[in-house]
Amino acid sequence: MHSHANAHLTPRGRAQVFEAVEAGMTVSTACVAFRVSRRWYYRWLPRWRADGRCGLADRSSRPLRSPQLLSRSHEEHVVLLRQHLGWGPDRIAALTRLPRSTVHRVIRRRGLQAVRVPREPVVRYEYANPGDMLHVDTKKLGKIVGGPGHRAHGDRQVRARGVRLGGAARRS
Repeated sequence: MHSHANAHLTPRGRAQVFEAVEAGMTVSTACVAFRVSRRWYYRWLPRWRADGRCGLADRSSRPLRSPQLLSRSHEEHVVLLRQHLGWGPDRIAALTRLPRSTVHRVIRRRGLQAVRVPREPVVRYEYANPGDMLHVDTKKLGKIVGGPGHRAHGDRQVRARGVRLGGAARRS
C-alpha cells in the first residue's frame, strides 16, 4: 500500500491501536478512538501477536508459489526459437502449442523484443521572416448580381432569379 507518512493506517498507526488496547483500553473504545472497525482489529490481531510492530507492515500481494508457471525447459525452448529463427510470439506459440500471451511474456521478460527503428524526422520549412511562406492563388470568378443567395445570408424571402444582363446586352 502506498500512503503518505501521516496517513491514518500506516504500520505506525496500526500499532497505536494495539498498544492502546494493551494499555488498558477496551477493543470497542480503541476502535472508535482510532476510527477502525472491530472487524479490522480482529483481522490484524494475529499478525500483531505473532510479529509485533513488524507484523503490521504491508506485505506483497504476489502469491508465494505459482503452480501454472511455465517450466524452465519450455521457456528455454521459446528463447532458442526466438534467437535462432527470429520468429514472433504468434509463430512460436503455434509451434510450441503455448498461449501467445505466455510466449510474448517470456520474450519480454528475457529482453528479446524487436528493436524499433526510429522514423525519419519530418522535413519542415523554416523561413527567416513572417510571411515569407505566404502564397496567394487568385481566380477570376463571375459577377454575382444582386448579392449572395440564401445560403450565405439565410433569408429565403429575398430571391434573385438568374443573372440580369446590362441594358446593352439585353437589346441585342
